[in-house]
Amino acid sequence: MFEGRADRAQAVRFEMDAANAVVLPAMEDLIADRLAQYEANRTDESRLNQARYLFRMAEALDMAYLRRRVAEEGGDILLLPGETPDAS
Repeated sequence: MFEGRADRAQAVRFEMDAANAVVLPAMEDLIADRLAQYEANRTDESRLNQARYLFRMAEALDMAYLRRRVAEEGGDILLLPGETPDAS
């Protein structure tokens, strides 16, 4: 996932039945991807809006992992609500 940069241990696995499952990336990876896509094309704010929506709807986020993933993907964590340069 995400060109091998995502931590597979963070992924979420949903068992559909005994033979079928769906694996989804962690919310942090989705947010990082959307922020990076926005950086690549700042004229399309839909990606920034998606990142902000995912950030708001997440029940719990690993903020250290999110910051690392956003940096790896080339996004800007400061575009998320409540994030500041010195947030840790």
